[in-house]
Order: sequence, then structure tokens, then C-alpha cells
Amino acid sequence: MEWGDSLGRARQITVFAPNLAAIPPARTTAAVRTGDL
Repeated sequence: MEWGDSLGRARQITVFAPNLAAIPPARTTAAVRTGDL
């Protein structure tokens, strides 16, 4: 993974983190594992 991709992913996670509370834990885990956040 390149640094650019890593930083982009980090920004996405930071932006969407507040919304994770509304997602069931199983769905969140699946999203994290597939990188589909």
C-alpha cells in the first residue's frame, strides 16, 4: 500500500467515524476488512 492511499484511507475513516456508531458491529467489521468504508 502506498502512503498516498494510506493517508486517503485515514482521512475517509476520520470523516466517517462518527457514522460508525449507527452501523451494527458486524457490518462495521466487514467494511473494515474489505476496506469498503
